[in-house]
Amino acid sequence: MKKLVIWILAVFGIIFLLLISLIITAIYYSKDIDKIKVEKFEIENVKSISKNSIKFTGTIYVNNTSRLSIPIKTITYKIYINETKNQISSGKVPSFKIEAGKINKINFEHEIYLDDVIKLLPSLLIQDKVIALVEGNITIDYPILRDKPIPFEFEIDIKEYLQEYVEEQIPSLSNIPT
Repeated sequence: MKKLVIWILAVFGIIFLLLISLIITAIYYSKDIDKIKVEKFEIENVKSISKNSIKFTGTIYVNNTSRLSIPIKTITYKIYINETKNQISSGKVPSFKIEAGKINKINFEHEIYLDDVIKLLPSLLIQDKVIALVEGNITIDYPILRDKPIPFEFEIDIKEYLQEYVEEQIPSLSNIPT
């Protein structure tokens, strides 16, 4: 009987130590999950301009400082003209996974419908820069922080990308003095 009690205590002791080890390991690996952030939101080029829309590609740089690869549920963003605060577009990047301990590049493609851009024409024609404000959230799909949004905000000059596209499509325009 005494040996049985000793064996039961030993088994419970081992289980208790394993449980404590598991908790310490989980804390060690997940301690930096809440420090995930967007380092940069970048429009890389205008892909096409049609009579209805402007299609562009870009990259979102997400820094994952944690020791775990983290599934991201979505990245949502809205684009505003900075001086008027008019929203010209919004978008969503579907789920993906970011690697541990590095800055992850997430490529995206987006379309701005010209109904929204018509408001930009005066700014595009007379100003040196047309600053847009990008506001968004990363939603993590991980048990500790499930559905907790991590906000981000960036300013970008959208005029330079449109000018690059027009100059590529019509090379003689780049010779016109500004």
